Amino acid sequence: TSGVLLVATSRVAQEALQVLFKSRQISKTYLALVYGHPSPEEAAIESPIGRDPEDRKRMAILAHGGRYARTEYRVREYLTGCSLVEADLLTGRTHQLRVHFSAISHPVVGDTVYGPRRGEIAAPRQMLHAWRLRFTHPLTGVALEIIAPLPADMAEVIAAWAIKL
Repeated sequence: TSGVLLVATSRVAQEALQVLFKSRQISKTYLALVYGHPSPEEAAIESPIGRDPEDRKRMAILAHGGRYARTEYRVREYLTGCSLVEADLLTGRTHQLRVHFSAISHPVVGDTVYGPRRGEIAAPRQMLHAWRLRFTHPLTGVALEIIAPLPADMAEVIAAWAIKL
């Protein structure tokens, strides 16, 4: 996964940011290239996530014992065989977006853990990008929006499949 990474430069800032993350006061938006065309174009995925009981290295949607997880998504663009989606992470579970999109039969392109082992779309990595963070700075009170531009490798994969429907 590429994109925004938030780093505290002091212990006080770190502790304040941890409070913001735990209280869900930091808005996290990702861009993902997913297989297929999600319908509806805008929806929420609410499914509990926990360790896969058959493979402890993976996470899974669990009927019992998982932790609440919610992802809201909007399709930005339908492409040939895939879609570019914007996804808001309302909770922060391990592999949440990858698990949720796989669960609705639209795995992230390039994801060999939760998607097809060999997909029809060649990708150098999973096409998931931490695009934007929004929050109020815990020490100054200033509203911040941090955006990471789309990386070249992801833009190239999108361009290769950009025959719009």
